[in-house]
Order: sequence, then C-alpha cells, then structure tokens
Amino acid sequence: MLSIASAPETDMVAREKELTAYLASRPIDVLLDLVDHDLLTADLARQLDRPKLTALLERRASCQGEDTDLFYAGDGESHFDGELRRQHVIYTWCTGCPVATACLERALRDKDSGGIHGGLTEQEQRDEARAHAQRLAQARTNDARIAAEESAYLRAARRAARTGAFTKATPLSIERARTAVAELSELRAARRARTGWTA
Repeated sequence: MLSIASAPETDMVAREKELTAYLASRPIDVLLDLVDHDLLTADLARQLDRPKLTALLERRASCQGEDTDLFYAGDGESHFDGELRRQHVIYTWCTGCPVATACLERALRDKDSGGIHGGLTEQEQRDEARAHAQRLAQARTNDARIAAEESAYLRAARRAARTGAFTKATPLSIERARTAVAELSELRAARRARTGWTA
C-alpha cells in the first residue's frame, strides 16, 4: 500500500536522478566547478563517461604528480607493512580528495582492483565491482561506444583535411571533400550534443 508520505519521496528521488543525469551531460568546466564546491557525488561519478572521469582526475586528484607505486603492493612487502602503507596512502591522499568517487569509478570500469583507488583497498574494490557488475558492464559498453565515436570523428577530420588543401580541384576531389566535411559536421554535431553543448 502506498502511503501519503512516500509519493513526495518518490518524486524527490526521480528529480534527483534527473538532475544527476543532466549534470553528467554537462561540459567538463561545469563538472570542475562542481568538484571545486565539493559537489561530486558517487551517483554523478557513476554517470560520467570515461573521458570526463579522466579529465577530472587529471585536473583535481590530490595524488596528482605523486609516486603511483605507493598505491600498489610492494614486492616482498609483509602484510603488516602493506597495511600500514595502505592506511597512510588513504589518509594522506584519498581522504578529502575532491575526485575520490571519480577515481574509484574509473578503476572499477577499468577492472583495476589492484592498489588503492578512491580510498578503497583492493578487497573493498572487488566487493564494489561485484555489487555493481551490471551497471559497470553498461558503463564499459557506453565508454567503448564513445571511444569509437571519437575515433570516427578524428578519422573524418583527417580525411577532410587531406581532401581539401593539397589536391587538384577536380569534380571528384571536390565531391570527396564535400562528403568528408559533411561527415565531419555530422560527427561534430553528435559529439557536441552528447557532451552538453547547445550550439
């Protein structure tokens, strides 16, 4: 039986999901502003595509420029030493990192459960990956589609550049150039729509 109090809560959850999806579609500058105001949630990080996750990590990770070997088990390291090192890494870099949720999400998508990511140990990451297996599979599929679109866009841009300036103007070369430019324009419009551009 549906209670009176649950209807507004359901509406609130639906609005929150809608807002999260909207924010995930925005350009990276908007997402960086959210990070700067400590508003990057796990739900939002889960909806970001891989290029946006990577951009956030490259620009705002607390461990930027640090020795990444610290985040992984050392050769011949005792369990006690490893545990001390992991706790030090989590305390020093992960606690308070503005993009810890993005770090964890990218590691889960990449199936990189070795080392520390997003403040979680290897075992905690494996547990998260099992708990979110279906969502992660869909995210990986989406990331692969985006990578294929980007690759097609770059190929079209190279074709458009090759067919334009360095060929003798013949009816065939002009038609090839028009086709390449049209393909590039179509791919550019699709990429802009996907990344939240309005123009």
